[in-house]
Amino acid sequence: MSYKDKIKEQVKAIVTTGKDVETNIITTVKKDYAQTIEDSKIAGQSLQKVTYETLEGIEEGLKSTTYNTKEILKKSSDAMVEVVKKSANASIDATDKLLEETKTKLYESTDNAKSTAKDKVDAAYEALHQKTEAEKEHLKEVAKGIQEYSKEKTHSILDSSVQKAKDAIAHTEKSFKVHSKRFLDNIEQKTSSFNHALIEKIKKHL
Repeated sequence: MSYKDKIKEQVKAIVTTGKDVETNIITTVKKDYAQTIEDSKIAGQSLQKVTYETLEGIEEGLKSTTYNTKEILKKSSDAMVEVVKKSANASIDATDKLLEETKTKLYESTDNAKSTAKDKVDAAYEALHQKTEAEKEHLKEVAKGIQEYSKEKTHSILDSSVQKAKDAIAHTEKSFKVHSKRFLDNIEQKTSSFNHALIEKIKKHL
């Protein structure tokens, strides 16, 4: 079953109950989309397509009902952006935590072990950078999916959700720079002989 058909059937089932329809649709979208996003990341599938199909499924599930379809789509798209933003933050924070732990081990290393520890810190910082870029790309794909659906279905009400996704991208980029600046200040203060190449790499991202 496609993503579209899955959410469509879920929405139709909620409508049939007639109870807290809007609230239950949003709750279902959050839960289903969160899992769909994680599955798509693992499978390397386009989040733009997944996002488009999810919105399409919601609208088709509401077809021929008296519920405010555009308003529910708006709240659903906002919820979808929030789901991806939350996932991105959690993923980046976990990677940053690993960097901090690796850095601490460097400071505790003996002189003989420092070379290996520096390589691990370098790799951990690169992992943080790559993770940030990947999550920014995911947010961009979600924004494109909502924007594409908004344009094709003439649902301009969804444009504010697109902007929220763009704001989340900007926040993610700013957060990475804050992490990098803190990291740079710390290693320059505590490790005078630190890998010069890594320091220059960090400065490049600021």
